[in-house]
Amino acid sequence: MVPIVGEVLGTIEGLADVGLVLSIAGTAADIRTGVADIVKTPNNAALDIMNIVSRGAKLRREMEEAHIAKLGDKVSSGLRSVEKLAGKCS
Repeated sequence: MVPIVGEVLGTIEGLADVGLVLSIAGTAADIRTGVADIVKTPNNAALDIMNIVSRGAKLRREMEEAHIAKLGDKVSSGLRSVEKLAGKCS
């Protein structure tokens, strides 16, 4: 019985990773659309840029530390620096 539980838990964890990848892919598509909007209507660029930043921030808040660690040392350290900066601003 115990090996079955381990396999089930591994599958659930794998599904969580798939969900994260899909969320990242969706956000990337939203960003691509936002950039295209900036090119098409440059006089509305400020609003489009704020929209892109807010979507990226939402995705980051949804990520767990384990997922961030999987992105590599450079990304992890960069995100830690941003968090420190954000902490000083609040």
